Amino acid sequence: MAGGGRGGLGWLVLIAALAVPGFLFYNWWSRLKAAHDHSLSLKVKSRLPAGGVFRAPPAADRLVNPISSATAASPAAGAGMAAPKLGPAASAAMTGAAPSPAVVPGSASTAAAP
Repeated sequence: MAGGGRGGLGWLVLIAALAVPGFLFYNWWSRLKAAHDHSLSLKVKSRLPAGGVFRAPPAADRLVNPISSATAASPAAGAGMAAPKLGPAASAAMTGAAPSPAVVPGSASTAAAP
C-alpha cells in the first residue's frame, strides 16, 4: 500500500505537465485572435464612406405603399385593372342568353347551320 502515494503524485505531475502548455496555448491563441479581430474591424471601418452606411434617414413621405393608396382611391373600380376577355360561351352565360351550338367544319350540321 505504500506504492499508492507515489502513484497519486505521478498523476498530479502528469496533470500539471499537460495543464501548463494548454494554458499558455490558450493565452497565445486568444491574444492572436483579438489582434486579428481588431485589425479586421479597422480595415472595415476604413472602407466605409465618411457619413456611414446610411447618410440620412429616409423621408417618411417616400415610404408609402402604392398598392394601398391606389385601392383607397377607387376600391369599386378595381384599381385600374382590366376585365378579362371572355369567350362567347362565357359571355352568353353572363348575359343569360343561350350559347350557340358548336359547329365542326366539314360535318353535316355545317350546311344546316343558319
